[in-house]
Amino acid sequence: MLFIVIALIIIIIVVFVTRIKVIPRLVPLAPGTGVVRDYVGGCVDIVTKNGLRTMGLGGGLVEKPNDFIPRSAVNVFSNSLLLGGNEVMYWYYKSVNNLDIVDVPEKNLMEEQLSRYISDNLKNCLNKFEGFRYAGYKVESGDAKVSVRIKDKNVDVKVDMPVLVVIGDTSSRIESFSVSVKSNFGRLYNLGKEIIDANSEYLEELTFDTISLDEEIPLSDTEFDCQQRKWDKNKIETRLKNLLSRNIQAVKLKGSDYSSVVDEYYLWDTLKNNYKDTSVNLLYLESWPFYLKVEPSENGVLKSDDVIKQEDSAKFLSGLFCIQNWNFVYNIKYPVLITLNSGDDILQFGYMVVIENNQPKKNTLAKDDFGEFKEEFCDKKLGRVNIGVSAVKDGGLINIPDADVFFKCFNFECSVGKSDSSGLFSGNVPQCINGFMIARKEGYFEGKLPVNSNKVTSGTVKLENLYELNLDVALFDGVTYRRLGGNEKATFELRHLDKDFGTSVVYPDVKSIRLISGRYNVSSSVISRGQEVSIPGESVERCAKVSTGLLGIFGFEKEKCESIELPELKLNEIIVGGNTNLIDVPRNQLLNGKTIILYSYYYGAPQTMGDYENVYERINSNKLETGFELKSITP
Repeated sequence: MLFIVIALIIIIIVVFVTRIKVIPRLVPLAPGTGVVRDYVGGCVDIVTKNGLRTMGLGGGLVEKPNDFIPRSAVNVFSNSLLLGGNEVMYWYYKSVNNLDIVDVPEKNLMEEQLSRYISDNLKNCLNKFEGFRYAGYKVESGDAKVSVRIKDKNVDVKVDMPVLVVIGDTSSRIESFSVSVKSNFGRLYNLGKEIIDANSEYLEELTFDTISLDEEIPLSDTEFDCQQRKWDKNKIETRLKNLLSRNIQAVKLKGSDYSSVVDEYYLWDTLKNNYKDTSVNLLYLESWPFYLKVEPSENGVLKSDDVIKQEDSAKFLSGLFCIQNWNFVYNIKYPVLITLNSGDDILQFGYMVVIENNQPKKNTLAKDDFGEFKEEFCDKKLGRVNIGVSAVKDGGLINIPDADVFFKCFNFECSVGKSDSSGLFSGNVPQCINGFMIARKEGYFEGKLPVNSNKVTSGTVKLENLYELNLDVALFDGVTYRRLGGNEKATFELRHLDKDFGTSVVYPDVKSIRLISGRYNVSSSVISRGQEVSIPGESVERCAKVSTGLLGIFGFEKEKCESIELPELKLNEIIVGGNTNLIDVPRNQLLNGKTIILYSYYYGAPQTMGDYENVYERINSNKLETGFELKSITP
């Protein structure tokens, strides 16, 4: 009975993970090794999704940075919003020393932290492959080295982890796994960043409107009354927090998904792109930290002024009538939780609403881990660097005028000027032993030159031409080439082997591409969508050795086999082709070319469960003799 349960678990895992895009690098596999491969791929998928959710709930980070002044009575806001035991990082906030901090996590930092999370948690999911022992497998694995790339619609995970599979007298070794996890996390990140980058004052204006439109909250007014008006600051705060809690929850982002009818006043119009597939919710709770300072006030009491009694020239009127006047100045800080949802994906972050002297505070500073030190560093120009800026074109060195020149030292990048009409820059830069001169200009890929700015230095920064080409795609079925069908899309990802340059395109959505010369690692996949594809169910037999003695203690074993029925799969989107390739794109061909044709394999829709599993092995193992073609005319 135990064997049957274990066998069923393994079969269920196989059916589940065949829906995951797993592209392993394999030596020829022993029969049945694919089950182990798919099991690892399934664990990578599960752990990645758990990591993304942990990141999403924490403001984009798994490992939270400590505030330089710990959370306390003097720093109630800190650098994160505390929700129970969970810290949600602020993407904009006012620090305890009154600095504006924009702290949107960089994507490469999120990728590094997610890689560590997967590496730390993958072994727990694999559970030493315990379930496979009962099916006659011996599986051993080494340490996992994980790399991650977060994209708009998926997260690509590569796990370098040697796995040795022994089945009877046959052994096989799997070196690495590549899993594409379906996730909208990258798109949510782009949306959140767009909200912050817009530098909108909408929430601040909504806050001030709440103050000015409520009769119980004094702002500025005049009354003909002899009795002085008084207000309790604590009651004002309680009232204001209650109103803000309701108003903030009513806000929706124009261009996002919201089902209910929303008053135009509560539509926050700050998005440039369309996010109709994403819901955006805002929240402020009265129990959260709130800072309110109102001037003038005395011992928590706000009072009106009698204008007549104050003015000597008008004192004779005081017996006839009185005028009460008040004009209060508000300083406010409170957090808003912004939550983005798309499907099963979530990303939330904190945003601090700030009113200073009745004016919305505009967050004008970009992220800067070292605060004002960067400005001080960039202003200290103690060394001198003479640099020639040139672009590689037609095999020669041609000077580029008006290129933007930067000096980088560790995390600091300082703008130091532009190249002159002859392509040269000469100027002072800060002291740094291991620095870089960087030159950038539209139409070129940036160039870098390592320098030691503690002494006078000169050199050449080489920029590579970016060639923009028309893009065409052809599929090869082993015999002939053809164009894509109307229901097909091809994704190509090109990574330069010698420079930190890469690009990806989805054809026919994108019909142009920008490249520099050199060698590329190209990976492609072809997807067919729209028409439902049915993969028939199969009857699979699984065998293992079981004990035959009383209670299994006599050591006698025999082989027992069970027949398992795999259900039919119905898919509206399926991978029908793809391959990986190394290509070398010469500069002289780019110079004369107008159109690049990228080639990929076409295998056709899978007919059986085995075909469905094997398509990923074929993508990784099949190499096209010619992965591209450059033409001087547009076909």
